[in-house]
Amino acid sequence: MAVCSLFKCPVIFLLLIASSLLNVALTDEPTFTQCRVHIEAAIKGIGPDGQPEPASLLEEHPVEEQLTESIANQEEEYHEASPQEQIAEEPVPEIIEEESHPEEALPVEEPEPAYEEEVVAEYVPEELSEPEVQEEEPVVEEPLPEEPIPEPELEPELEPEPEPEPEPVPEPEPVPVVVEEPEPEPQPEPVVVTEEPVPVPEPEVPAVVEPQTVEAAAPVEAAAVPEVAKVIVDDPAEGTIEEAPEVRRSRDHIAEILRLGEEPENKMIRDGIVLNVLKDVKKLVENSVRSLENIFKYNDVSNRNFGDSEIFSKPLVLFLGPWSGGKSSIVNYLLGTEYTQNALKTGAEPSATFFQILMHGETEEMLDGTQLAADWTFSGLQKFGQAFIDRLRGKRLPNKLLEKANIVEVPGILEVRKQVDRPYPFNDVVQWFIDRADIIFVVYDPTKLDTGIEHEALFDQLKGRQNQVRVLLNKADSVTQEELLLIQNNLVWNLSPLMASSLPPTLYAGSFWSKAYKPDAPVRLLRSHENQMLQDLRDTLDNVVENTIAEARRHAVRVRNHAKMVDCYLTTFLNQKGFFGNKKAVADDIIENPHNYHIFEGLSTLSNISRYDLPDAEVYKDFFRLHPLYDFKPLASTCTFFRGCPLDKLDTAIAYELPELVGKYKKRLQSIVSKKPSH
Repeated sequence: MAVCSLFKCPVIFLLLIASSLLNVALTDEPTFTQCRVHIEAAIKGIGPDGQPEPASLLEEHPVEEQLTESIANQEEEYHEASPQEQIAEEPVPEIIEEESHPEEALPVEEPEPAYEEEVVAEYVPEELSEPEVQEEEPVVEEPLPEEPIPEPELEPELEPEPEPEPEPVPEPEPVPVVVEEPEPEPQPEPVVVTEEPVPVPEPEVPAVVEPQTVEAAAPVEAAAVPEVAKVIVDDPAEGTIEEAPEVRRSRDHIAEILRLGEEPENKMIRDGIVLNVLKDVKKLVENSVRSLENIFKYNDVSNRNFGDSEIFSKPLVLFLGPWSGGKSSIVNYLLGTEYTQNALKTGAEPSATFFQILMHGETEEMLDGTQLAADWTFSGLQKFGQAFIDRLRGKRLPNKLLEKANIVEVPGILEVRKQVDRPYPFNDVVQWFIDRADIIFVVYDPTKLDTGIEHEALFDQLKGRQNQVRVLLNKADSVTQEELLLIQNNLVWNLSPLMASSLPPTLYAGSFWSKAYKPDAPVRLLRSHENQMLQDLRDTLDNVVENTIAEARRHAVRVRNHAKMVDCYLTTFLNQKGFFGNKKAVADDIIENPHNYHIFEGLSTLSNISRYDLPDAEVYKDFFRLHPLYDFKPLASTCTFFRGCPLDKLDTAIAYELPELVGKYKKRLQSIVSKKPSH
């Protein structure tokens, strides 16, 4: 072991001296991998020719003596001088002589692990510090002339590839360049961020935000916002929304007269009482009216049904009249939606023929015909076909007036020379709304008072509802006071015969919009008529229970008359049919010629039923084609011992029970009024 340690030190010094004498440049020095082959060969005892050295060389004592002497001399010189001086003073011939000896002594196997550890220890710092690696590499490497030249060409390529890529810091250099670019950007960015949510078009913003010209584009976008709103408003083709005038009349009297500012507590109590009374009405109708209604198939002879939608629905305000009479303007005026997006479209030309329904809602919502037909209030409109559903539209608005009533506007009546067939039964649809309306406003323009076939058909449907009809003469400030009186007189005299009534209809003249009255207009008269019209509307809304009970009573009377009419036909048939006669031929003769058998006259005489309260004979012709006459049972046969007679129950409901509900409702309302002062 001592020999090995003594042998290792001179070998290292000799290698250092050899590298200094060769003066190999750092850039041209061979790498550790190049010299590693020769070092391992020397350690294993293999010669330069690849053949193992003779073992006799290791046993020669003169070599060891020479080594011990040379090591002793070097140690003495090492203590006296620095390592650099020792390297310079060493004679060159000694190095040449000793170069062969270490090669011969290298085959010793014991120092292999120690030598390799030193090599590894020297190689590790080479990766950490580049200058040290360049100085220590020549110590390990031995320059040999026999080394192949292509090896250094390949290996220097390996060294610069991994080292220059991580060592140069190209990434932080562009980082400051990138940082310099966003430094001016944050100044416009906050300005853009605050303005981006305001304009609606988002895709245009990112394309313009990056350049510095965003500041100039931002105000342009802000100015474009109101333009978009105008386009949305004017899109519908059935009319336009006018611009708000500079001077507008106050609408405070509308909310005051209609009591739209009622306290929530009183409203809840009133609504509770109304609901309880309406439930009593429904119970009475189910027990006393439905039995005869089902036995004699009343729903097939009349469209005036009376179900839950007619009992529990809100009051219905109906607007009829010629085209461009001002129906939409009046609705906008009452709701306070003039000159807004929620306003109904108006125009001087005939508008599109749409039935428009306005209802209350927590949020604004547009409804099409399918959605309205699905609502239980207007579910009965489905029977008029899809062509009518396509001409139906609605709107929900958070409006106080709509909390109390639903508003329906019927398309304007246009008188033309040639009658145009509509794809849906227009008159039947109008009749459906008339039967369910609590108040009907027929609107006229002073300049459009022509009457024709359409008007006659309309007023024929209003027969029997004179108490619910109100005629509105709109735009009355456009004529003088003398002309207004003449127009009113002519209109009343022309409409009275159409309604089959000797009493003239109630007429109100006014200017039902918020525009200021025109000069020379009878302002006091017009204001008085407007207030009376609003008062009339408020009474209708407050009397919703009375109106519902009255409608229930009318429905019960119609069912009773229908049952008696069918029974009268059936009695005549049984009297005329012989034992061997053809019942179908007898029934058809009675149905086709009811007057020959005095059916209507006898019914009105014996039952105290007015002839005008009975349907037309043509209606029963269609009815008996659907339901044969001889399939019905006589009215007397419907009575049973336990359930009694359905007709007697119906008569009791008409005469006593329904009127009692009206008195019950009024007493409950009076109790609320009497309790108010105590609080």
